[in-house]
Amino acid sequence: MNTKIVVKVMNFHALLRVDASRKLAEKYIKVEKHISEMITNIMFNRNLMLDKKVIMPSPQNPVLNIYFGSDYGFCGGINSQVGGSMQKSPEVHKIIIGRKLRTDLPNTLLNIARDEFDKNYAPVERIVFEAVNTLKYSEINIVYEHFHNTSNIELVKKRIFPLDLDSTNVSSDDFIIEGDPSVMLTKLLRAYVNYEIKIASVNCYASENILRQNTTTESMKKIDQREEEKRTAERKRISEREFKKVVDAFVQKKGMEKA
Repeated sequence: MNTKIVVKVMNFHALLRVDASRKLAEKYIKVEKHISEMITNIMFNRNLMLDKKVIMPSPQNPVLNIYFGSDYGFCGGINSQVGGSMQKSPEVHKIIIGRKLRTDLPNTLLNIARDEFDKNYAPVERIVFEAVNTLKYSEINIVYEHFHNTSNIELVKKRIFPLDLDSTNVSSDDFIIEGDPSVMLTKLLRAYVNYEIKIASVNCYASENILRQNTTTESMKKIDQREEEKRTAERKRISEREFKKVVDAFVQKKGMEKA
């Protein structure tokens, strides 16, 4: 099997996955933005008397962190950084997404592979449902490698609950909600948290594919370098062989002249 061809194919697929992840993230971000605006408008609506405690858990409650690792090759750096962050916070409750991350840390609620997370989100959703409905955690954070652009990837810790609401951009149109607005608000908060988790997932996927693409690009450079070294060595052997033929012919001629 031609190694160079395999590496080129891996490099190409990594770039395709980055583009696909970016497009999917953009869709999630649009929905997340609309949900955030709806939550803000409900909280600051003058016709509704909402208790801020509906969305503000007790600061004495434990913290929940959701960690994203990588299950695929050429991404050991991601798992190293995310794993280091996990070990620095043994007291927090954890959802660990990635089978190559440590699973023996205390307060681990769930550990699933990336493929399993993508196919079956329900286990994570159940934890989010309880966390938001009961305000079980003082905050919920996601820890992952954030993709800014092809040359800027960094480990980030982003708080996704409770929300930091900004009343400056609230719609001037007030409205009335039939039923209990707190119930609707809780549902919107759950949707917001779930979309933030999914955005982090596809963003992290883009990051790991950029790292994979960078690694395969370097591998191709090294393969090209080795191939050039082989060609140079072969040209040198041919040159030496031809030179030896000339020398041998010259010596043979001189010997014949002396005879």
